[in-house]
Amino acid sequence: MWTTHDGRLTSPPLNNSQVGSLTVLGGATGVAALALMLICAGLLARWSLNRRRLAGWDTDWQATGPRWTTRA
Repeated sequence: MWTTHDGRLTSPPLNNSQVGSLTVLGGATGVAALALMLICAGLLARWSLNRRRLAGWDTDWQATGPRWTTRA
């Protein structure tokens, strides 16, 4: 039977294999979280750069388009 300092019942302490398993789980979770953050940052950067690129093309077309098209 395991108790706390103030006498309440508690579960037994973790053994070595449980500590090892929790350590591996924590490491894997950290790596997965980092990978997810990098993917999100890459997608956000790609979205932002595509918006800028398309805005540049639109500006260029506004200058070039009237010379190529005729209005009836």
